[in-house]
Amino acid sequence: MVERDAVADSQPGMSVRKQFLAGAAFGVGFSVVFVACLAIGITILVNTVEPPSATKKSENPWKPYGPDAKIVIASQEVTRTKSNLSILGTIRNDGSDAWQFIRYQVTLRNAEGRLVGFCSDSDTLSIHPGQSRPFQVDCPRNRDAPLPAYDHFTLEIVEASIVLRGT
Repeated sequence: MVERDAVADSQPGMSVRKQFLAGAAFGVGFSVVFVACLAIGITILVNTVEPPSATKKSENPWKPYGPDAKIVIASQEVTRTKSNLSILGTIRNDGSDAWQFIRYQVTLRNAEGRLVGFCSDSDTLSIHPGQSRPFQVDCPRNRDAPLPAYDHFTLEIVEASIVLRGT
């Protein structure tokens, strides 16, 4: 018994090679029409639909901390010991955004103004526009590793994260 090719039976009178070439020609023709329709559709979509940023002015929720934040150190009181520097004070938000996760840096300098050390501290409380609140920065050391000898220090806010609106 001889097995017959199922493809050859689908179109009697055509050889397998002719059937293959006819299928390939159909595939190429279909692909050209499909790609042309796809290109036309993409062109229409790109030229008629505006991106969301063009239709709605969106504010960057990840605004970086900087001088425009207008968080100021309104007051500070210092407690010094041989192995610790502690600063209690008040910060005030004169800006228009709420901030949180505020990081403070204390820079220690000798009488000649040379840097002899620094420390940093942070808190997680938020501060809203027009609000004042207390803060505390500690530069803890111990007897074995006391603070370096310093004449004066500067305290500054070096980092904060904006409070996202609606949260």
